[in-house]
Amino acid sequence: MKTAKAILIILLLTFLQGKAQVTLNSWAGGQPQMTTYDEMVNGKTQIDQATVTIQKYNGSNNIHEWKLTVRLLQDYTHDSYTIGAQYSSLQFNEQQNNNSSDNSLINISTQPFQLSTFNEVTLIHSNIPLTGTVDRRFRFNLIIQGGNHLLVNPNGTYYSAYEYKLYKIKNNGTEELIATRTESTNGSARLQLNYQGNNGQQNVSLQNGANIFNLQYNTSESYTNGVSQQVIKGLKVTTPSNYQLNVKASANEMTSATTSSTIPVSILNVELSTNENIPGLTIYSPISLSASDQVIAIRSQYVQSIEFNLRFFIPPNALNLSATPGTYTTYVYFVIVPN
Repeated sequence: MKTAKAILIILLLTFLQGKAQVTLNSWAGGQPQMTTYDEMVNGKTQIDQATVTIQKYNGSNNIHEWKLTVRLLQDYTHDSYTIGAQYSSLQFNEQQNNNSSDNSLINISTQPFQLSTFNEVTLIHSNIPLTGTVDRRFRFNLIIQGGNHLLVNPNGTYYSAYEYKLYKIKNNGTEELIATRTESTNGSARLQLNYQGNNGQQNVSLQNGANIFNLQYNTSESYTNGVSQQVIKGLKVTTPSNYQLNVKASANEMTSATTSSTIPVSILNVELSTNENIPGLTIYSPISLSASDQVIAIRSQYVQSIEFNLRFFIPPNALNLSATPGTYTTYVYFVIVPN
């Protein structure tokens, strides 16, 4: 006997409510290029270096309060050399409203925001809602701060990358991450050093132990007679071009890790000399140090390499006897500026 078996197939249909996805995108423009000494010292700005877009196409996922943040994934890097993220900032430049349902202009601060690899920096915080269709574009300038952190590095392109995040801010003030844009570390954020003082065989270096000078005040005579230390042939400059040699301290005050007291760097003097007469070389020293560039030598006739005797000293009675005990330090930079 044959039996018939009925097979009942039940189709379960699930209806999901449509929820629009917010898309965060970005791209980079050019990079600031430092080619002169003034640009290395004062920095440079690249207009519209970073562009960010926020897009949404209809749906019920409406956002009434939101913020956009940015972080650098790493310090700017070229081979084994780095320039700290803290020496760069993003500054809002312009916004574009393409096809947004609410195309009201957003009030955005134009102050530069210092970048970090550790903390997210808020670029935009707005109550202009992202409802219905959203297609907004924001452009930012990249500002590179000039200074010694550039002068100590070789020429090259230094790379980092932006990480953007978009947060929805709820009625109770809590933040919900709704979109992230992480760019490739091959250089969305970048800067280029192409300073002529770094080109070719040009080099300025400390040698024979001249990288550290220790001026000790350990007797009463130290205060009345002053202290001095010299390294013979402690500074070597090699370049095929004529140049001026500048010197400057890292700050106008010497600081200590053991006390909040400071000592003016101006009491510290630097002096150059040579063991032979070098044609076309003019030396201006001694010089009382400051954080500003001062010309200490000029070479106006070809000499491939010059070795200078390097002396640091504090004159008699320049240091107050009541100075707080401690180890006070400063960095001193020697910079080639081609003529």
